Amino acid sequence: MGVPEFYQYISGRYLQISQPVTDHQLLPEFDNLYLDLNGIIQQCSCTRDDDFFIGIFGISEEQLFSLVFLYVDQLVGRIRPNKLLFLAVDGVVPRAKINQQRARRFRAAEEAKELRRKADMSDETLQKQFDSDCIVPGIFLHAFNWPTMTILPGTQFMAHFFKRLGYYVNMKITSDVDWKEVQVILSGPYVPGEGKHKIMEYIRLSRAQPGYNPNTRHCLYGLDADLIILALGSHEPHFNLLREELSFGPDPRRRGSRSFETKNSHIVHISLMRECLDIEFHELESQLPFQYNLENVIDDFILLAVLVGNDFLPILPGFHAGKNGLEVLLDIYKRLLPTLDGYLNLSGDVSLRRIQALFDEMAQWDGHDFEKKYATLKGLNRKTEKQIVTMMKEMKGSTLVLTDSERTIFKQVKSYVLGNRKVPFDSRDPLSIPGVFSTHGRAFIHLLAQILHLDVRVEGARVLFMFKDFPSTATQAFKMYESAMVLKGKDADNIESQYEESIKKKLNERKAQHYEEMLGTSYKRPDALKEAATKYVEGLLWVVKYYYGGVPSWRWFYNHYYAPLVSDLRGVDEMKFHFDIDEPFTPFEQLMLVLPPISSQYVPPAYRNLMIGPNSPFQELFPTKVELNLEGEIPDWDIVIKIPFIDDEKLLRTMRAREHGLTDDERRRNAILRPTKLSHDADKVTFFWSSIRGIPHIHNRHCKAEPFTPPTSNEVPHFSGLLDGVLLGSRSPAGFPSFKTLPHSATLGHHSDIKASVADPDIPKPRNKSILLKVTGASWFKGLGTEEIAHSILGKRIYTGWPFLREGLVMGISNSSYRYNRSPARWNQLSRIAKTQHTARESENWKSTVKHLESAELRRGILLGEVELLLRARPLIGITISDTGAPLKQYGTERDIIEHPVQMCLKIVEQEDAHLVKNGLLLPFADLFLKDTQLFLLADWAYGELARVTITSDKQLSLFIESITHEAVLLKRIKAIVNNPAEPVYLPSYDVAKILGISPLALSKITSTFPVTVEHSANQLDIGIGMKFDRTGFKVIDYTRKHKSYWEYSGTAVEHLKAYKARFPDIFNSLNTIGDATSVASKIFQGPQPEEQVKAARKWLAKRGLRNLPLTSVYEQLSESVIMKLEEELDPITKSSTTSITGDIMVEGVNARAVLKPENAVYRLQNHVFALGDRVRMVKNSGPVPPAAKGIVVGRDDNSLDVLWDEPFMLGTTLDGRFGYSPV
Repeated sequence: MGVPEFYQYISGRYLQISQPVTDHQLLPEFDNLYLDLNGIIQQCSCTRDDDFFIGIFGISEEQLFSLVFLYVDQLVGRIRPNKLLFLAVDGVVPRAKINQQRARRFRAAEEAKELRRKADMSDETLQKQFDSDCIVPGIFLHAFNWPTMTILPGTQFMAHFFKRLGYYVNMKITSDVDWKEVQVILSGPYVPGEGKHKIMEYIRLSRAQPGYNPNTRHCLYGLDADLIILALGSHEPHFNLLREELSFGPDPRRRGSRSFETKNSHIVHISLMRECLDIEFHELESQLPFQYNLENVIDDFILLAVLVGNDFLPILPGFHAGKNGLEVLLDIYKRLLPTLDGYLNLSGDVSLRRIQALFDEMAQWDGHDFEKKYATLKGLNRKTEKQIVTMMKEMKGSTLVLTDSERTIFKQVKSYVLGNRKVPFDSRDPLSIPGVFSTHGRAFIHLLAQILHLDVRVEGARVLFMFKDFPSTATQAFKMYESAMVLKGKDADNIESQYEESIKKKLNERKAQHYEEMLGTSYKRPDALKEAATKYVEGLLWVVKYYYGGVPSWRWFYNHYYAPLVSDLRGVDEMKFHFDIDEPFTPFEQLMLVLPPISSQYVPPAYRNLMIGPNSPFQELFPTKVELNLEGEIPDWDIVIKIPFIDDEKLLRTMRAREHGLTDDERRRNAILRPTKLSHDADKVTFFWSSIRGIPHIHNRHCKAEPFTPPTSNEVPHFSGLLDGVLLGSRSPAGFPSFKTLPHSATLGHHSDIKASVADPDIPKPRNKSILLKVTGASWFKGLGTEEIAHSILGKRIYTGWPFLREGLVMGISNSSYRYNRSPARWNQLSRIAKTQHTARESENWKSTVKHLESAELRRGILLGEVELLLRARPLIGITISDTGAPLKQYGTERDIIEHPVQMCLKIVEQEDAHLVKNGLLLPFADLFLKDTQLFLLADWAYGELARVTITSDKQLSLFIESITHEAVLLKRIKAIVNNPAEPVYLPSYDVAKILGISPLALSKITSTFPVTVEHSANQLDIGIGMKFDRTGFKVIDYTRKHKSYWEYSGTAVEHLKAYKARFPDIFNSLNTIGDATSVASKIFQGPQPEEQVKAARKWLAKRGLRNLPLTSVYEQLSESVIMKLEEELDPITKSSTTSITGDIMVEGVNARAVLKPENAVYRLQNHVFALGDRVRMVKNSGPVPPAAKGIVVGRDDNSLDVLWDEPFMLGTTLDGRFGYSPV
């Protein structure tokens, strides 16, 4: 959904639904994982925070593909689905979506023109302009349209990607344990439909199949805002959305290398979203003339969400998500539903009669909102607090005029405000004033509410005020209104009638302007208004049907740039609609419908001149300049692009007449295909061809692939709502949180409502209301003293972090006066509870901790109440495996201990993670080592060799070893290369500074970035030699290295510095005097033309190859020359100097501790220490490196290794461009 603020609004209203994912966070178990690969491609290629232009600079297609597959690898390895992996790529999309894609790409073309203009700048300006975007100016012009314009079915880019994707999937299913046990469905770019909607179609159809598990656990990765709506619409409660952003290396000069790390990673729990909606609307249960049903309410919520933002229709004026539209609709819905005879949206079928009632209420609100915006009563409506204070000062000597009814309202409001000033937020009731209010009266009410910080809502024959806080201007406001002149009788009637006329005139002006400027017609033409209204309602029905049942019509689209006014959506219940069942476009048809002329090279030559040819009959459809309409309530991401709507029938007829000009390859790219179902087949061995240069074929492919033909929506029954047997609330599967696991109360309000309870000025004050939860506490500790609680819980399991329950081990408990810990056991007695009184400082620290916890929970919309006890717990961080194969829980260390309010903790849960229940459970030895289980030997005589279990008996194994490799000669050669590298001699920075006659600080400046400001220019030019960056942790191999707390420089680096100083002594002379201030060229160079000296210095650096030196991370690693020598030697050495004992080698009586199961490697080897030059083998059977691959360690730090592998493989990288090695 192209409305980023929709997600922001949902996250602000329902604060508790999103859970950050930390390093040690135990993710729940999932059955199905769904990946929208288009989002991953865009993330991996994005260098700018821009919704429309995704530029990728200094990186090839193959490198991009590698990044995408590495990230997919990471996601699958983290989630590890039990049953299904669904990989979806956008195919051709419905025409309604094509219009949006066309507009975005035409806008991207306009931005490309601006970038071309910037390309005419000097090199220095470009470097400064684009450094932050990781753009390499030298290849800048080649990147305008890629990959924004190419992530479309039918392009060569997507054809290459799909081919690589096929190889990747086959490779992973053949060799990776995380992929072997699941079914993979690949819905590629030649399968029609948006990726996320193809995923949802699969879920809908799966629900209709016999034997479907109603407690299936889903995880969908993606960033689109409407994924929340799609997940809610599935009515699958155990549904999580994984949202995260990728961060790339900060410098593009690392020879095209890209690596990424995840940031802002969090899970959106649909289970909690459902419960928040239940909290939001449950008050309606006692008001409805029909049965309250949460599933129906959710469907109605989806309809309301569609009204405030979607990818297919413009938004009704006044109701955009970014303008508080959803908040308004939720309030209207709560008032409206009790007056109806049923719900609005019945699983995708919208009641036209009831939606008309909604439009009528929306029109009434829109009219009132217009009154607030344009009311003329003293010209004082919608003032900011500062303006109100000024206004009241100005009016101190003049007379404010009120009607008699307004004066009565003021008195009631004043009494209400003063009476609620000190009432707790959860005890405040609204003020209800009955009456039918005139336009003038409503303007007065809204102004009064704004001045006094009241929420206000006019509901027909009454107005509701709700106290928020007591503003500093309240006393002045009371005096101003109390001294106002009061008009009665005819005088009051006259002022109201004049006001009504004024508002009516302005409403007509607004209406005329909207239809003339936005829809190109007159509001006085009933036929035009009806056509626009009918088309809009038809579009609304199309979108809702699309969300619930797939594409209702591929060719339908809304044929206006703007929506009508909601007041003109009349006669809806009499409208008739029908959607034709038609066929999707082909990939090339979509390319022609979407791409601007600047991207014509991505269209086959047979069609290209239809887009750019001088005699093309479609020239007007492909303008080279477009109009960007910035008017109205439209945020930047949804700016209207006024380009002609294409007559697709005419264009497609012309294209069909030219099909004969397509090549065979182009015909393959224009195909419509079905999804593919793939699974591991140990008995099936086939060959898979690699089309990737340097990447080997898959000779022993164990992958079965077959077309996946799901039944159509018409062939299966549609199951709306929850399925029978689904587990909800506290009975939900482990890892799928529920508020119902802990007693609480809930309300809808502002954070400011509860600031009186927790005095923290830093608590944010959201513009809109949020669901607020007040914890009443678990029952397990009620009635117990602190010491009794300590005896019952210390050293035992606890569940913390409600509602995201996470197991922990209780290490201590404390109150404001004492702390309780279990003392160590002595030889002659059991451990006991030690009670220690706090010092005065410790007591203050305890109170400070409580305040911090209260504030942290309050940010999540949770009010703790009085905190009297804190638990100290070591969190569960994972599962480890003992040498005997028993799973063991792994808790954090002492430094990982977290303190929790006792009322947020549970002693037991109804559903435990199945993996955790097996803690300490030792399986029978024969079950741990089944026949044909693959192992690695740890015995000295065959260390690291592959073996296979043949017989298991009496705690010992019989193994079959296919071969034993002798690498003595190889190891000797490796050692010689690594230990005698002819490394450059390095000098510490203080010695180098002495040689150059400058200070160490000056040396640090000149060997990093040294920006200089040039006169008459806002840009800064760098004249430093970028060979070390302390803050970001980068160095240049063979030039610099970090030794503990100081830097060292090689002889080569020193010689360059000496030459630089000799050529430009002014630069070095200025280094000691500049300090931290920005350097100015005229203060550095003494000559008459300092700007020319700056350019000369940069030119000199470039000529000597000292600009844009290749950077690499600061850690222990071999030099480029050593790695090159290893790579040159490795292949002939492995071929000529290694011998193997081949044949059937049988070994009996092997102890279990002498072998390593691949799945246990991560546990048993976590403390293993490696050194540079070590010969290593990949013993893990999942991840980017093929199992059993061999290599040499060429770099290491505390957490990872860089390995030069013997053989190339698909996901291997060239980290920093230094040949064929990959991180582990």
